[in-house]
Amino acid sequence: MKKVQADFWQLTVPDSWSIETEDEMTSMYDPAGKGTLVLSGVVEDDPIGDDYIEDLVLEHLDAGAELHHEVFGPFTGVGCCFEADDDYWCEWYLCLENKLLFITYNCDLESEGEEDDLIESILDSLSLATNTKLH
Repeated sequence: MKKVQADFWQLTVPDSWSIETEDEMTSMYDPAGKGTLVLSGVVEDDPIGDDYIEDLVLEHLDAGAELHHEVFGPFTGVGCCFEADDDYWCEWYLCLENKLLFITYNCDLESEGEEDDLIESILDSLSLATNTKLH
């Protein structure tokens, strides 16, 4: 396993995975796999509350998506999975104090569920990056 670190977060992915960073977004995928995991983070001036996250997921709620509570390392929030344009998508909105992580995973609709256990184990490794100060 290898460590991926950006901004205020870090996690581990299998050694075979490729990692690409562009601006504030980090994409990770297995070249022989099915989908792509993407993380981006934002640090706000004030603590992030439930209302902030609710505003972000409103379009999914309006579309009938079922949100579920998520906890990965010190980050908590909500997640949902849905189909769009022949793709399978999962999105997570996670926060810790004034830090927000937006995470997506997508793959072909035909591959839905094939990497779920792996993606969950990767997200379970999520933690604060070394030397990150809390608000």
